[in-house]
Amino acid sequence: MRVVIVVLLITALSCTKKENPVPRGKIRDILYRVKGSNIRLNYIDSNSVFQRDQVFSDSFSYAFKKGSGASIGISVYRYSPDDQVTEWDIYIDGKLYANAFGEGGAYLTVPYY
Repeated sequence: MRVVIVVLLITALSCTKKENPVPRGKIRDILYRVKGSNIRLNYIDSNSVFQRDQVFSDSFSYAFKKGSGASIGISVYRYSPDDQVTEWDIYIDGKLYANAFGEGGAYLTVPYY
């Protein structure tokens, strides 16, 4: 009789459905970095506000923290045809996630893992 109960218990426990864990959020270090001359930028700042048509000369560097699942991004343009964008990068926790050597941009979600 005990053997039957033990077998039933083992069977019941092995048949339970295991749920997938919910992804855990993490605060990440974000860095936008742009180099060029007279750069026009659109970007999502640390308060999740879309900054539009911001003009910088020479370079732009913006570091902040955001949680997993948040939206970040930047668009980079020349201010005039005579200006140039030499490079732009987006780093998350020190790892390069997006970059280019001219005009462009990237918008993405901060990863969970």
